[in-house]
Amino acid sequence: MSNISEVKNKIINSAMKVFSENGYDATSTEIIAKESGISKGDLFYYFKTKNELIRCVAHKSLPTDVIESVLSKNYSNGEEMLMDFGISFFKKYEDKNMRSLLLMTFGIRERYPDIKEALYKSCEEYIDRLFSNVEKLSNVKIPLHIRRAFMGALFCYVAWWDTRIDQYSYIKQIIKDIVKL
Repeated sequence: MSNISEVKNKIINSAMKVFSENGYDATSTEIIAKESGISKGDLFYYFKTKNELIRCVAHKSLPTDVIESVLSKNYSNGEEMLMDFGISFFKKYEDKNMRSLLLMTFGIRERYPDIKEALYKSCEEYIDRLFSNVEKLSNVKIPLHIRRAFMGALFCYVAWWDTRIDQYSYIKQIIKDIVKL
């Protein structure tokens, strides 16, 4: 690998794979280094501690990037914005490793205050911004409990990943029900 960012990305991707398979606690730095094709010393050159690498991977598992992407676009109405968010959310978590990491990240939040804060931001601040934009576009007030129900429905689908339920129809029905309220 030719540069630092390539090596660091290889470590992160390898860590994501083995963490998702074995869990954060059960995965040793030796396993990550081996999966990355580097020495353990090289691993610690890029990440000073295993906890630093866990934090990096945990943050990548959060839907923050999806929310930021949706917030950066223009939409003609609130339903279109929520639909794009839902589809993008499911696209991120199509990968079983990413789904596992997200669920494990919820489990470690009490041990890592920065991860807990990032989860809070994803679930509260970013979602508030998303729904504030939806409200402006649709001229409808969406209460906090409905916002949380929308996110809960998405998280629930990701947790069980029931392929018998069509993702598009699932999101569309949730949005239809929100708009009715």
